[in-house]
Amino acid sequence: MKKYDCTLKTPFSSIPQEAVDEILYGSLETIKIDKEIVKTSSDYFVSFDGVIKYLRTVMETDETPAGKKWADQFLATTTCNECHGMRLKQESLCYKLDNKNISEVANMDIAELYQWITSLEEKLDTKQQHIAKEIIKEISTRINFFIRSGFKLFKPQQTVSSLSGGESAYPFSHSNRFSTC
Repeated sequence: MKKYDCTLKTPFSSIPQEAVDEILYGSLETIKIDKEIVKTSSDYFVSFDGVIKYLRTVMETDETPAGKKWADQFLATTTCNECHGMRLKQESLCYKLDNKNISEVANMDIAELYQWITSLEEKLDTKQQHIAKEIIKEISTRINFFIRSGFKLFKPQQTVSSLSGGESAYPFSHSNRFSTC
């Protein structure tokens, strides 16, 4: 906090955004704690991962209900008023393929996505078909791999933490019929 000219008594509203980000998400820099504070003969250097990571660690590793309850009071899931949970800028959501924006496509399960992408080409005009043919073929092949691997109910937008066995998710972000808002 010293590098931002702040103390523990500085009102939160007066703390610069860069400092708030460092408090919440940590810093790549090693933090120096003065020897007077830790009552040692030399300064103490530590890494700081941020308050959010600390709270998540407590929630995941603390076995006691009291510890989880304590950490849980600081964490809340809310829906963004701007994107309504779609995690994209409004401009990105304006582009649609077959009347679906990228978020709607990414939230389909794999089986539904495969059915949609394989029927997409017939909904395109000749020029669009020429442009999209290889892309659709490649996406269909990749989606079909997921289906054969047993991921029929998996959603491309699904978070990694909701999966088991260390699988990773890569959102599919391809579209067909382009229109703007």
